[in-house]
Amino acid sequence: QVVWRQAQLRVEPLHDQHAPLDLRQAPLMALDYAEEPHNQRWVAKLRFHHLVNDATSTTVLVDEIRAHLLGQQAQLPEPVPYRNVVAQARSAARQAAHEAFFRERLADVDEPTLAFGLQERQANRADIEAAERP
Repeated sequence: QVVWRQAQLRVEPLHDQHAPLDLRQAPLMALDYAEEPHNQRWVAKLRFHHLVNDATSTTVLVDEIRAHLLGQQAQLPEPVPYRNVVAQARSAARQAAHEAFFRERLADVDEPTLAFGLQERQANRADIEAAERP
């Protein structure tokens, strides 16, 4: 494993088709941007690989971006070293608690199930769709 202290974020104009993230090149994220002239604003889409972000770290990342955009970066807490996050995630007590939680939740499941009745399939990048809230 190579730990990069700094890596250049790929920032590019938004395209209908974008290149997938290269797992060999840090960072495993990219920012795509576009201008919305009719709304007089710029929008951005941050893409990242699931290897580097989960729901918890995405929440932290979005909060940090928001703080910077509002000029409140001085109020951000001191970053936690990633080794601390890994140590906490791998702790035996935490693992036991997670196992107990899922054993309780899944106690009545006695056969394989499919989420929403869907079978797994390989995604085709041409299948990517966009959706907006009105």
